[in-house]
Amino acid sequence: MTSSKFRLTERQQTFGEKVIASLQINNVQVDDGGSYVCQASNVYGRDQQLVQLYVQEPPNRPNDLRVITVTSTTINVQWEHDGDQTSKYIVQHKKSDGWWDPTEVDSNVHTALVSGLQPATKYLLRVIAAGDAGWSLPSDELVAITNPERPSGPPARVEVRSLSSTQLLVTWAPPQKEHKNGIVLGYNIGFVEASMDTMAHNMTTVYGDGEDGGELILADLIKFKRYSIVVQAFNEVGNGPLSEPTTAQTMEDVPSSYPLDVHCSSLGSQTLQMSWKHPEMQHWNGVIQGYVVTYDSIDRDDDIEIGNRRTPSLTIVLTGLHKYTNYTLKVAAYTRIGTGENSKPIMCCTDQDAPGPPEDIKIAVASAQSLTVAWSPPKYSNGVLLRYNLYTRVMKGEEELNHMKRTLPSHHLTYEAKGLQPHLEYQYWVTAATKIGEGQSSKITTQILSTTRIVPAKIVSFGGLIERPWRTFIKLPCTAVGQPAVKRQWLKSYRAIQSWDGNLQVTENGDMTIASLQRSNSDNYTCHVENTHGADAIIYQIIVQVPPEPPILYTARATSSTLVFHWRLSSNGDAPITGYTMTYHLYPRGPYRQVSIPRHTTSYYLNDLACGQTYQAHIVANNKVGSSKPSIVVTTKTKGGKPGVPNKSLFLKPNSTYLRLNLEAWPDNDCPIDRFVVRHRPMLQPHWTTTADNLRNQRKFTITGLMPATEYQLQVEGHNAAGSTLADYYFFTLTEDGEEPPPELVEKSQISRPFYYMDMKMAIPVLGTFVAVLAVVCTAFVCLKRKRDSVPPQGAGDTRDRRSTENQKYYATIHKVGLTNSEKIPETSADISPYATFPVDEAQRGSMPMLHNLTLRQHSVHENYAPPSHPPKMFKNRHDRSAQDLYGKHSTHNIDDSDSDAEQNMTSSFIYSRAQSSTSSDLSPPPTEQKSLPRRTQTRWFPTNRSKRSSSMANTSLFPTSSARRAETDCSSNSDTLKKLNLGKSTLWSRPVSNNNPQKHSDYSIAV
Repeated sequence: MTSSKFRLTERQQTFGEKVIASLQINNVQVDDGGSYVCQASNVYGRDQQLVQLYVQEPPNRPNDLRVITVTSTTINVQWEHDGDQTSKYIVQHKKSDGWWDPTEVDSNVHTALVSGLQPATKYLLRVIAAGDAGWSLPSDELVAITNPERPSGPPARVEVRSLSSTQLLVTWAPPQKEHKNGIVLGYNIGFVEASMDTMAHNMTTVYGDGEDGGELILADLIKFKRYSIVVQAFNEVGNGPLSEPTTAQTMEDVPSSYPLDVHCSSLGSQTLQMSWKHPEMQHWNGVIQGYVVTYDSIDRDDDIEIGNRRTPSLTIVLTGLHKYTNYTLKVAAYTRIGTGENSKPIMCCTDQDAPGPPEDIKIAVASAQSLTVAWSPPKYSNGVLLRYNLYTRVMKGEEELNHMKRTLPSHHLTYEAKGLQPHLEYQYWVTAATKIGEGQSSKITTQILSTTRIVPAKIVSFGGLIERPWRTFIKLPCTAVGQPAVKRQWLKSYRAIQSWDGNLQVTENGDMTIASLQRSNSDNYTCHVENTHGADAIIYQIIVQVPPEPPILYTARATSSTLVFHWRLSSNGDAPITGYTMTYHLYPRGPYRQVSIPRHTTSYYLNDLACGQTYQAHIVANNKVGSSKPSIVVTTKTKGGKPGVPNKSLFLKPNSTYLRLNLEAWPDNDCPIDRFVVRHRPMLQPHWTTTADNLRNQRKFTITGLMPATEYQLQVEGHNAAGSTLADYYFFTLTEDGEEPPPELVEKSQISRPFYYMDMKMAIPVLGTFVAVLAVVCTAFVCLKRKRDSVPPQGAGDTRDRRSTENQKYYATIHKVGLTNSEKIPETSADISPYATFPVDEAQRGSMPMLHNLTLRQHSVHENYAPPSHPPKMFKNRHDRSAQDLYGKHSTHNIDDSDSDAEQNMTSSFIYSRAQSSTSSDLSPPPTEQKSLPRRTQTRWFPTNRSKRSSSMANTSLFPTSSARRAETDCSSNSDTLKKLNLGKSTLWSRPVSNNNPQKHSDYSIAV
């Protein structure tokens, strides 16, 4: 037999004469304990056996589990328990995502020290009581967090790479989770030159922690230098261990200094030797590949040259130079990146050599027995001329009769040979000599004398091109021979010159002098001589060298840090340009700077400028005479502007307790961002928390210590050389589970976001626009009102027709009076006497409601109440709806033509209110409007303690009062006031409220 209800199973088995019976209890419970009896019987008798069952149960669950002390690696807990049937306690702990780890204590101890824990870690703890019958149910779980410790491990995956010659990018990952020992607040990055035997690092702190690590740009480092970098994490307890040093080297750059101890010496008339020493090693900025020597000369106007030579050594021999010529030399070192700064220029001159030949030679017959020989100096003297050698050879046919050499001082350019014989051929040539020796000879010129005494006019001086600086003195020789005596005349561009002509003067011996040369003296000058036997002339081409004209400067290209200028020279002043000087400054108040530019250059790069800034520049050209006037000032701007505002989705990456800022996403508008200012605050909080006020050289930044599922306001200012930009963001942190906040929370925050969180740069213009629009509307309203008031009233007929079409009616509730047959109901307003009265019984006079619902409101008096925004709910029937329509409308109408301005400024409003409902189907008054009427009578106030009916009527007044009173008007107004009603063709009709008692006084509705 089996009983599922009592979990009992009874079995009997027969083995011959033996019977075996058993009772099985499944899932034994405490209630199953007790006495069980087994009875056996047969025909001979019966017997029984008593079995006493004792059920053992597990202990009760412990309670009141609590924390006593907490350290970074231990948690001491305590609990309450009765201790019955308990042999021990098992304290279990685990991380939120781990397995339960047990700690056993004796049954007589109700405390336990759980050790071997990790710092700054949340643990779940519970206690189980164990006995012979098993374990109890666990106690309620307890949450405890161990105390933090300083990080026990360094950041992971520290990597360093070079960004430029002065920047290194350091990246790292957070320490292993088990080594953080708390919330990492930031990192210290240390760097030191690898060659220095020291452990003292230059430390830079980066605040914040992120799941994907951090990075820092180390800037302003030494070029081409190897550094050792370490990183350590820190939390609220202290700094963790340093990472293993990681080395990296900045990139190579051009040398930042010039070679030292530059010397030059001449090795001959066309050879110079130059030597120097390396720049200081700290300025190499790389591996020096060699040196560039630049040489230039302006001594030889017809052959201005500039050249450069490269050499890997510290000396160079320059060959193929001009003889006895001054050279300007400078040297610069170069690396694989480019050429560095030039050394200061030095002057060096090649040695003297034998001069070149005199440029020209000629002979003039002075008389029958004399000749004059003249020559011009060599074009290239190749040194200091010491003398001239004049060679003479006398020929008679093919026979040489005489040969001689005469030495003349270097300042003599003519020689007169006398005592000559006729019919012989005289040959002459000239050489010049320096200390090196005699140079090449001129051409040979020949002359044969005749016996005649006729000597044609001839000039022995030489004309040609002469260049002289302005404001100097010049003499133009015009030596001539001839018999009879010659006549001279000087011409300037074929115009005769007088003895005195400005700064021109013709001397007694026929030469012309020009004092204080000016640009206007540049011209062709002709000396003309003649006598009766002949004429001759020479021409001087005078070029006066003056300072150059101002160059024409313009901007060719601009970058964020560079301006490229080009210029064109309109005139060099007829003298070689020796160089340019450019002056520039940051507009408007920056310091002025000057740069010297080589003479063959027509463009220049201004580097290392501030981006997004305006600069002014001008240039001056220089020649050996002087400097030009400054060019027109060019105002230009480097590329770049104030930082932009990044997209929120690209810039912000929130988590539950921190916010990661992707600073790389911030648009710099071609102007590198120098620093950031970061501040934040929770919504609805007035005070800001400045997280960083000078954030530099970071591409990412983390704000920590935030609350989960909380909205914050973030402001970030980006600063660069062009200015600053403020970006304003609102964001929610994620929930503790890393999920997005609930939509209802987001919507609620958007609705409750206060106006003062609006950026004032937007709020002020919006508010200003609103005020301006409001002012315009008010001004327009006043103007329209004045225009309307100034329109003259129309004719009476027009007014009557207009008012009839408007179908306006005035309602008042009055007390019904009995009418006799002789009494006539007025049909129009004209039938109503201004002094009309209504008969009232004396018995009813005291309780009769006198115009309780005739509400007179004078607009010219400022009241402390206004009409309610909605009609009273007392309007029930059709008749009352007309009054409700009347309540909801309002219009202002012109008063009678006879009204004065003062009367028009005083208006009253009559409002009809029905105090008693009606179910009559009679014609109800049409919808009406509130009517403004002139008023001359004074308002009188009556107490409301009338009859019950009167009180009911009074309570339906549409305008509240400060006391329980209603305004009533005196019905006995003067005729002028009633005439101003101007009721026109309106009709007067009445309707009794009740037809059961026609003799009883009742309320009537009168429509006018």
